[in-house]
Amino acid sequence: MESMFIASRLLPDSSANTSDSPPITNPPEANTNLPQHPAERPVATTQPSIPSIPAPSPQHPHPDPETLAPTNHTISNCLPAHPIPTYESFDKCIEQFRSAIVAVNSPRQFTPLFAWPISRSLIENSFDQIMAIYPIFDQLKFIELLDTQQAISAREPGDDPARWASINAVLALSVRAKIPPVANAESESMVDIADAFYRNALGVFADLVMRAPSLLSVQALLAMAVYVRDRGESTAFIMLVTDAARRLDLFGLASMLRGLESGEAEQFRRVVEVVRALEAHACSTYGVRSVLAGRLPVGS
Repeated sequence: MESMFIASRLLPDSSANTSDSPPITNPPEANTNLPQHPAERPVATTQPSIPSIPAPSPQHPHPDPETLAPTNHTISNCLPAHPIPTYESFDKCIEQFRSAIVAVNSPRQFTPLFAWPISRSLIENSFDQIMAIYPIFDQLKFIELLDTQQAISAREPGDDPARWASINAVLALSVRAKIPPVANAESESMVDIADAFYRNALGVFADLVMRAPSLLSVQALLAMAVYVRDRGESTAFIMLVTDAARRLDLFGLASMLRGLESGEAEQFRRVVEVVRALEAHACSTYGVRSVLAGRLPVGS
């Protein structure tokens, strides 16, 4: 019944009454007795002949279509070439569309994280190196995030997409830090692993930007930006840095600093410095406008 209602709203009504259409009449003949300017004289036109339909009779209650004179002015020639869909075909189309919606809304597929001992060892052995220039995370805080995520699930984000994105972005940076400088089969394999972790983080990007701003969501976007910056992906880098800066602006610096403990406040100030540095790089290198120009006080 639902599909028939939709079809009745979208499909043309074949039962519409066309009997009220005005009859075709020939234009009135011009009066040739009056003098006319040559430019105003009517041009003779030929009206298409309309075939006459024989009246019904007891022998032929309905006219035979074959007796009609052939003409190019038939209704069939005025209709579109493609057939008009029926209720049955429309119902089938609606069912296929519903199946496509279910497939799109199915759970997303992510690459599983390393086993907990491997992930923790990798982070501990590379954390100082990857955070030397941009200190986005504190190591102890990050290990706590990793332990929490491993306890919940190593295959899906769980209840916190910012935590999932942060862990995968840092794992991608850690794996890339261990790639040997000489290109070989082993290095290419490690590049694929790093890219897989980055795609895990990118898989929850919509959740990061649609949810309420948080310090962890800003950190996740910054870690992803650092990863694509070293790969030369300028469009992705600008997008991630701009979104991170915008989230700081939306949340409000005063709100983020209020109520933070001393350690969290220090981490927040480091994040602000990273945002300022990466945004300055984006502005000077790619000519984009600053989101936080004049809105980040020095020493905040």
